[in-house]
Amino acid sequence: MPALLAPTAPGTLTDLMRRSGHNQHSLAKACDTSQATVSRWVNGKQSPRYLGHRTALARALGITEAQVDDAYQLTATLRSRNSDIPGYLCRLMVAAGLRSRHILDIRPTLPALA
Repeated sequence: MPALLAPTAPGTLTDLMRRSGHNQHSLAKACDTSQATVSRWVNGKQSPRYLGHRTALARALGITEAQVDDAYQLTATLRSRNSDIPGYLCRLMVAAGLRSRHILDIRPTLPALA
C-alpha cells in the first residue's frame, strides 16, 4: 500500500499555515479567535464555519475562501477514521467535491494497491 499523506501534507491547513509563516497563536490573532479554535481547525475537528473566520483565515493564508474549504476538507479527511484512504485519493476526492463517505462506496471497486 502506498504511503499515506500526513496531516501536514501539501494543501492541508497545517501546511498552508506554515507556508504563510503563521503558527496557531498568530493565526488565531489574525482571525480574531482563540488558539483552541485554530487547533480544532488544523486538526480537522471543526470547520471554520463562520464567514468572518473563513474570510480572515483566507486573508491570513493568502488563499480564497473556497481554498480554505478545500484545505479543511482535505485536513478532516486525512485526520478522520477513514485515514486508510491513500493520500492521492483524498486529493482527488476534494477536487471532485466528494466526502469520505462517498469513497467508502467505491473502494470495493478500486484495484488492489500494491
